[in-house]
Amino acid sequence: MLAGVLWKARSGHWYLLAAGSRQVTGIVATGGVRGRSYGRGLTLPRRRAPAPTSRPA
Repeated sequence: MLAGVLWKARSGHWYLLAAGSRQVTGIVATGGVRGRSYGRGLTLPRRRAPAPTSRPA
């Protein structure tokens, strides 16, 4: 299982945070943020704020 989130630090900088279960041996991020981890956790800086999304009520 893998979970990820975009997080905004108090400094105003954005980061991609991802964590995997014990079965995860690596994480690869593509798209707006690119990077790789050979473990169960990944933290990457994001240069821009994420685009706003709208969800139907």
